[in-house]
Amino acid sequence: MRFIKSKQSALLKQADKLARAQDQLERFCAYQERSLHEVEQKLRKIDLSPREQQELIAYLREENFLNEERFARAFVRGKFRIKLWGRKKIAAELYRHKVGSGIIEAALDAEIAPEAYLENIHHLIRRKQATLPVDLEGFVLRTKLLNYLAQKGYETDLILQALPEVLPE
Repeated sequence: MRFIKSKQSALLKQADKLARAQDQLERFCAYQERSLHEVEQKLRKIDLSPREQQELIAYLREENFLNEERFARAFVRGKFRIKLWGRKKIAAELYRHKVGSGIIEAALDAEIAPEAYLENIHHLIRRKQATLPVDLEGFVLRTKLLNYLAQKGYETDLILQALPEVLPE
């Protein structure tokens, strides 16, 4: 009799633990868009079996708490509009989140208009030039601007195309 009660007690504790983990993950995903990688990292901190972890991930997907495409689009939108990152840096960060390349390309194409992309490059050139010493000119100025924009994730050919448009010769 004692064995049955302890087994029932253990099952109830495990079910309660699973319900708490589900609630915690729902709040985690509802707060902001999350990648599958972030959810898996969060799950590793919770003591659940791999089968239970997979069940929770399936539940989050089914209930639309977890959606890789939506995450990628929100990530691209935020980094492009707020941080003014270029396509290369955004893609690299999404790869770090283990998002698939097809999803990354689709999100970049959907969220970044070519005109806005060039506008950001022009804006960043002007903004960075304003912080550099006035006596900088020619090759040194262009190199500093090129390095700055490359570090922000913009493509070299687009930067080189935009520099003469923004800087007087």
